[in-house]
Order: sequence, then structure tokens, then C-alpha cells
Amino acid sequence: MSEEHTVPEQWEPQTEALSRADTRVISRGSVKSAELEPRLVLARRTLGAFVIDNQHAPLKFEHAFEIAGSDRLKTGEIQICSLVDDESGGIRAFTVALEYRGRESISQLCESQPAYRKLRHVLFENGLVFRSATGATVSKVTIEPKVPAALTVSADLRSGCVTITLRNILLLGTMEYELTGERMDRAFIESLAGLLSGRSAVFYTLAENTSPPGR
Repeated sequence: MSEEHTVPEQWEPQTEALSRADTRVISRGSVKSAELEPRLVLARRTLGAFVIDNQHAPLKFEHAFEIAGSDRLKTGEIQICSLVDDESGGIRAFTVALEYRGRESISQLCESQPAYRKLRHVLFENGLVFRSATGATVSKVTIEPKVPAALTVSADLRSGCVTITLRNILLLGTMEYELTGERMDRAFIESLAGLLSGRSAVFYTLAENTSPPGR
């Protein structure tokens, strides 16, 4: 078999292609920039404090990621990495980067080239590190137990719209939630910290009445 070790290029959460994101709208409407500003500051301060408190030691959290065409990838801790600010074109954003980590890699045998290519595509698109070995009749893919993830809060100060973007948070892939600034209250902000730590899924309860645009 010929072997290949694949490390996807580093991805930038703020510039991730939106065509791959599943978007859900929590609420329509608008809020004035003056009203949105303090809410955004509170969100930045709350998640900034969360990063400072937790980036020096990993958080214990057992989880298993579903991977199409493969066994589940088990992780046992979350490493909080950084918080990065970004502001351009009237959009103010910040991103918390983290990584789910496990101890054991998993291997998957692909008995057809279409299955092999599909699995590699899923892994590459979601930033997972893997090794592959191809033979005449079968291919083997070994997936490292690391899942890069990020949560981005971005606000359009002109329209008052806030977007929460989750990338590989508990599920592989990108999910976006759009809401008005008035919905981003203290409970909602604290639910984001709970989601990042794996301690609470209240965020999904608060967003359970969302629906895709046009529905």
C-alpha cells in the first residue's frame, strides 16, 4: 500500500465558506446599534473570561463524533485555545477556538474508491488530521483523535443582526444561528460558555424554535 499523511490547511472561522453552513433564524427584526453595542461587549467579556479561566488546562468532557462512512471518533477532553477579534465592513466579530482531544485514533477500511474519496472529503472539509494507505482492492484511513472547533459571534452594527456560527461544536460541520440583538441577553450569552465547556446544552433549548429561512 502507498501511504499518505494529510493535515488540512489551517482554517479561518471568520472566512469559512458560508455555502457549507446550515443557517437557522431565531428571530427577525432589528435593534439599534446603540442597543446592540453593550450586549456585544458583554458577550465578548463573558467569553473572554471563559477563555482566560480555561485555556491553561483541558476540560474533561467525553464525547463521540459521528463521521459519515466511519466509526465514531471518541474524545475525552476539550482544550480551549484562544479568542480572536475581527472587525471589517461594519461587521464586528470574535471567535473562540478550541479542540476536542482523545487518546485513540480510529481506522476505517474502504472497499471501493468512491467510499474512500467520500470519507477523505468529509475529513478534509472538517479539518481532521488523517493518514491513508491505498492498495489494489482496499484503502485504509486512520483518523487522529483531534477535532478543531470554533464558535464565532458576529454582529452587523447597521442592521442589528447577530450571527452565531458553530464549527464542529459537538457535531462535524458548520451551523449558523441568526438572531436580533435583543435576543442576545445574559442567559443566551452564558449558554454559549456552557456549550463550549460541554457542561450545558441550554443553548439548543433557547434556539429550539428556530427554523430555516423560508420555512
